[in-house]
Amino acid sequence: MSDLSTATQTSADLANGPRIGRSVSIDRAAELLGCSRRTIYNLISGGWLQTVRTLGRSQRVLIESLQAVSERGTRNYSKAGGAR
Repeated sequence: MSDLSTATQTSADLANGPRIGRSVSIDRAAELLGCSRRTIYNLISGGWLQTVRTLGRSQRVLIESLQAVSERGTRNYSKAGGAR
């Protein structure tokens, strides 16, 4: 996914610690993966996407977990919590 790779930092940058831009909103995550918000929430509840909470209590999806899911495609994850 070109949008995902251009919208993120390199893996080495992410490993060096917290940086601005290491997470995206639920809406942006859905846009980047080409799926619905409901699919994003299902991936979160299934443990496939990791999130953080902001001080304002909004939920943001970590880019590293988005990259892992995008490599396999969202159709490879079932609601029951496993990759097919």
